[in-house]
Amino acid sequence: MNKSFGYVFALVLSCLVGTGISQNETNKWFFGAFSSAVGVDFNSNPPAVTSNFNSSLNTVSGCASICDNAGNLLFYSNGNSVWNAGHTLMLNGTGLKGTPSNPQSSLIVKKPGSSSNYYLFTIDTYDNVGNNTGLYGLRYSEIDMSLAAGQGSVTSKNNVLFIPSTLKMAAVKHCNGTDVWLVSHDRNTDVFRTFLITATGISTAAVTSTVGTIHADYEGYLKFSPDGNKVATSIWPTYNLEMYDFNRSTGIISNQLVLKTGTDAFGCEFSSDGTKFYSVVNWSQILQWDLCAGTAADIMASQTAVGTSSALLNGMQLAPNGKIYVARTGQQYLGEIQNPNAPGTLCNYSDLGLSIAPNQCYNGLPNFMASYLAAPAPTLLPFSSSYTCQSLAFIPPVNSGSLCKSFSSYRWDFGDAASGAANTSTLANPTHNFYSTGTFTVKLILSGNCNSDSLIQTVQVAGCTGINELSNRSVLVSVSPNPASNQLQINCGQDSELFVYNELGAVVFNQSVKKGNSTLNVACFANGIYFLKAVSGQGQRTVKFVKLD
Repeated sequence: MNKSFGYVFALVLSCLVGTGISQNETNKWFFGAFSSAVGVDFNSNPPAVTSNFNSSLNTVSGCASICDNAGNLLFYSNGNSVWNAGHTLMLNGTGLKGTPSNPQSSLIVKKPGSSSNYYLFTIDTYDNVGNNTGLYGLRYSEIDMSLAAGQGSVTSKNNVLFIPSTLKMAAVKHCNGTDVWLVSHDRNTDVFRTFLITATGISTAAVTSTVGTIHADYEGYLKFSPDGNKVATSIWPTYNLEMYDFNRSTGIISNQLVLKTGTDAFGCEFSSDGTKFYSVVNWSQILQWDLCAGTAADIMASQTAVGTSSALLNGMQLAPNGKIYVARTGQQYLGEIQNPNAPGTLCNYSDLGLSIAPNQCYNGLPNFMASYLAAPAPTLLPFSSSYTCQSLAFIPPVNSGSLCKSFSSYRWDFGDAASGAANTSTLANPTHNFYSTGTFTVKLILSGNCNSDSLIQTVQVAGCTGINELSNRSVLVSVSPNPASNQLQINCGQDSELFVYNELGAVVFNQSVKKGNSTLNVACFANGIYFLKAVSGQGQRTVKFVKLD
């Protein structure tokens, strides 16, 4: 397969989920309890750790924080109270219906289209003997950061979305890149409940998906992949770890995949590129699954133990630096998966990863909307083509977008209006007969679940003009070795323009060379007979060579 064209390409993402590892909203973490409360600042590298700030944060598990676009702290919560950037209680910021002992007690989402308004979601609580009462369910409060001299105020609180719910929730951007989906799970049913958040508010008419296991037990985590195409849940203590497809256009959850059952599975998290999934099992081991392994059976078979700990492991959270941190209960270090996108043990789990001494971690880490932590969108590979005369066969990128993104439809525009209706194609691998020779701009649009990736390239089309046998013997050119398998050595008596033709007379290579020796790499040429023509100011000469492996 020979390519005889140069190319340029432009990348368009209609469903952009992030422009970097983070958009700075997640750059400051606050977790822990009272005198052991910890702050981690990811505005520096390595992250700076602050302890013993003057706050009353008290959580053994659930918490959430949010920064502005520049990474400046705005506020944080344990689900029961809200503290501002000065580490004092926000005005009207007490009496919320979440609970610090819930792993996902709180979650903060900026109101779409607003510069100062936020939603703080809280979920259920326990009674005084540790049972999930189901009295409070999923609720939200509204915060306006333009009030109280920029320190913010809770303007509305404890608005009911649904009762009863389990103790888990997660959020991700809608396919349009502006709105947000909030997902929770009903208690004692197999129903996921998805709420749409827009500039006009929160739709209380939830999208429901009846799929998977009945959540008769209440704890665990809900986690989105940063690109939003997958959602996973740990169900404790029924010991299930499950993953589903998520449609960011409709909010529908489907296609259950049970990754683990019969084992304590609790904290879980996706890598920033969405290709790997991790979970804490049996409170001491970390497992990884490769989501690009292939079929559901292949993904399950990719399970790999990547780390162990003598400490009690709990919650997991992807960080702005692309690493995943693990809560080690009662310890002065967070566990750290250093390269979460890498397969197997190459992810490099360090049990003594980030020191938070002299303070200690409890069970949980802050809860964030997954979209804030998406890896940069990968550059699309160019498509390729091979041709016979003016007929080009096109091949789409093998690897486009995320490492295992798949596309369900293709649309080609060959930039050849003279060919009429044949100028477009919806085939994955089309062949187009160009009406004439010359330079053409070819476009490819690939579509999948909530994504549309576009490539634009120029191709040079040369017809089968045949080989001009008229040669001026004064133009000296020779080639060796002949036949050639990898490198063809060319010696020209004058500065020349070189053209290589295949047996059909199509140009497969063109380059200007200086007088003397030059090298042509023919390793990618198909086996066969070729003609090399050297053209200079004194005339032209054609020589024949053979390519053999």
